[in-house]
Amino acid sequence: DEIGPNLRRLGIDPVRDVAILHIEPEEVRDAGLIPLTLAEDYFIPRTDDGHGVVFSAGWRDQLQVLSAGERFRSFQFQSGDVLRVSSNAVRPGDSGGPLLNEDGQVLGVVSSGRSWSPDPDVLDAELCLASDLRRANALRAARSSPVSIRSALRNAAVEAPNADVLHVASLMATVRQLDEQRSSVYERVVSAMQQAPDDATLQFLAGSVLQAMGHDERASAAYRSALDGLAEYFPALYALGHIAYQNGDLEQAEILFEQTRQFEPYRQLASLGLARIYTAWLRYDLAEEALQEVLGRDPSYAPALYLLGYGFLARARTSEAEAIAVRLDHVDPAWADALRMQLSSPIIAPPSLEPVPRVTLAVVSTPNSR
Repeated sequence: DEIGPNLRRLGIDPVRDVAILHIEPEEVRDAGLIPLTLAEDYFIPRTDDGHGVVFSAGWRDQLQVLSAGERFRSFQFQSGDVLRVSSNAVRPGDSGGPLLNEDGQVLGVVSSGRSWSPDPDVLDAELCLASDLRRANALRAARSSPVSIRSALRNAAVEAPNADVLHVASLMATVRQLDEQRSSVYERVVSAMQQAPDDATLQFLAGSVLQAMGHDERASAAYRSALDGLAEYFPALYALGHIAYQNGDLEQAEILFEQTRQFEPYRQLASLGLARIYTAWLRYDLAEEALQEVLGRDPSYAPALYLLGYGFLARARTSEAEAIAVRLDHVDPAWADALRMQLSSPIIAPPSLEPVPRVTLAVVSTPNSR
């Protein structure tokens, strides 16, 4: 509002979630705003750009909030689009803000991400995705006459499947509203999937909406379509693995989590999934290896500590299990109590995997048959 309450748009691109706004230059100068510049390597997408620190600057509750994160290797789609990936914290109000390099130059525009959860039993794994501006249709349309941003968004939601899915996703913030429109929401999402089968970002977002609504089979189809568009789209790999795990298909979940583990942003999430699978299979040595990777990122993550202690107890390493319970006392007493219950009650304790003594078999001779 400081630079004019009547914002109008010059161009809009629902595929990349980017809009070009029209503002009066005099108002910008009067407000003392300084335009940002594009980074040099912005114009030359590299496959080895996964190093360095990046910053984001979004607006939440009318306050500008900055965050810093690690820069990961970017995605490059068959269309030539580039999707920047980093570990910046993304909250409501950050979308549309810039992703900046160390020199304050623009690498991309924040479009979505995976936010930190206040639930202590959910592993913290921030993820920020920033859209590529160079190929945005909004830039090519920016010479057209400006129109009301409200009208532009309304028209885009009707004409573009991406805008429609983004609108549906926004409804998920209001559970009641989503419940009241569940049937129409499902139809709109499926229609958008059919209109843009090769759009990996749309397919992933559609899968997220469908999974939240309980349509796992349809969600899995959307995630697979996202991977058809970009085989390295690790959020879709992880989501497929999570659905497979929840549905009891542990063999498929193991394959998908192993694939996800190759991508640094979700390495710990995939390792946690693998640890749960290996624990279910009583392969506690492999579970311990995966859990140590999780705890290397977050040493106080209680569910991982509990699983580690559970595995120690199953292998008759009681003193190590007791030490884990002590650590949990300082992290989450509820998890400590759960582990001590296993320690004190043989009935519910995990099956022991102590080595079985070798048995010597006697050689028995039998009479020759005639």
